[in-house]
Amino acid sequence: MDKKIRTSAQKQKRFGGGSILFNDGKLYISYGSRDIVILNASNGDEILSKRLPDIIKAPPLIHNNLMLVLTVNRQLYCINLTNAEIMWMHQGAQEALIGNSLIAPIIRGNLVIVSYSSDQIVALNLENGKLVWSTSLGKSTAEEKNSWKTFSLSSLVSQPIINNDILYIANEEVIEAYRFGAVDEENQNGQKAVMQWSKNITGISNFNLIGNTLFVTTIDGKLLAMSSDNGKITWVINLYGSNKDKSSTKNSKSNKKLLSSIKNKLVKLVSSNTQYALSPIAINNNIVVVSKYQCLVISPSDGHILSRIPINRNPKFFAVSDKLYIFGESYVNSSR
Repeated sequence: MDKKIRTSAQKQKRFGGGSILFNDGKLYISYGSRDIVILNASNGDEILSKRLPDIIKAPPLIHNNLMLVLTVNRQLYCINLTNAEIMWMHQGAQEALIGNSLIAPIIRGNLVIVSYSSDQIVALNLENGKLVWSTSLGKSTAEEKNSWKTFSLSSLVSQPIINNDILYIANEEVIEAYRFGAVDEENQNGQKAVMQWSKNITGISNFNLIGNTLFVTTIDGKLLAMSSDNGKITWVINLYGSNKDKSSTKNSKSNKKLLSSIKNKLVKLVSSNTQYALSPIAINNNIVVVSKYQCLVISPSDGHILSRIPINRNPKFFAVSDKLYIFGESYVNSSR
């Protein structure tokens, strides 16, 4: 498998970004180019490869025998995995600027929900790619939601979330909830999801739904807990360490040194539109937030910081059962 990946990369001479997805014993790999390759995860043998007319950045979505791939120029391709043929393609709104981040599409019933590099969210018929409805984040209900001419510099911060027929979506300034109603019935034309609530929050960097609570991180280092029913904020904490940690009462001198060390590193961060913290996750009935220099374990009920784990910068992570795997630039750590 290593040989196949190196060979593909060498042919391109240079690439940036890309993604890797594991699904049903297969690896779906893109290199920040126009190619996507499917390998057998156990032995690295190539199963299928496909070259698209545009560069692939977001990870694909696999559904039954279909693969949905989003490209940098806001084109969504539906590909048959049996013969690699393109079933349909949908072109998003044309924009003067292309966002750096692309979010993989999601599926609900017979709908494909895709976000392009602007605030635009569209729902497409999975079978033929036809537009069912579209909306733009942060627009009032009086404005025309189906307009394809809206220009915006902001972009979605995370993959939209669907739970109990409610769609939660967020960009850098607002998070909104939409109820689907009956949009995936046979005749979908003209039907739309209905907004339930909208909440303006400055500098959203990521969010996740855990239970009945939305946990939202911001680029200035805050974590907010919000009711998923109405968007009401129940508590806010500062991830930089100005809140009183429960763990600090046990060994205040040691923890002061630790907090001081973390703060000294964090002040070097500059304001930008890049994510300050990765998406909050739940482990052992607590909330875990991984930022550039620390991993925090937080009580979901009141926002108290239960513990801090110093880590190196630019991590990514995933959780398996009660174990958290953190990937940095040149290391892998695991913590219970």
